[in-house]
Amino acid sequence: MQVSQLTWDGHVAPMCNLGGGPVAVLAGALADRLLVKHGGPLQGSGCEVSARHVALLPSLLLGWASLAACSILPGARLTTPTSLQAL
Repeated sequence: MQVSQLTWDGHVAPMCNLGGGPVAVLAGALADRLLVKHGGPLQGSGCEVSARHVALLPSLLLGWASLAACSILPGARLTTPTSLQAL
């Protein structure tokens, strides 16, 4: 199962792979990991929540850049080239 990020301009970027196995549900996101729930009543077993470490900085930068590219951020046309060069 692949976790992907959908940006404001419609681009889909992969974040991480959860591997094979039972169906997983994204339960939450922390600063450095995703919380994933496995199992449930339909599978006939209890629920299990596990943490999947992932680097969220690239995803945050991609989200910010897609907002700026769509001119959703105030003053994005003026500050985006300078900010992207700084990164």
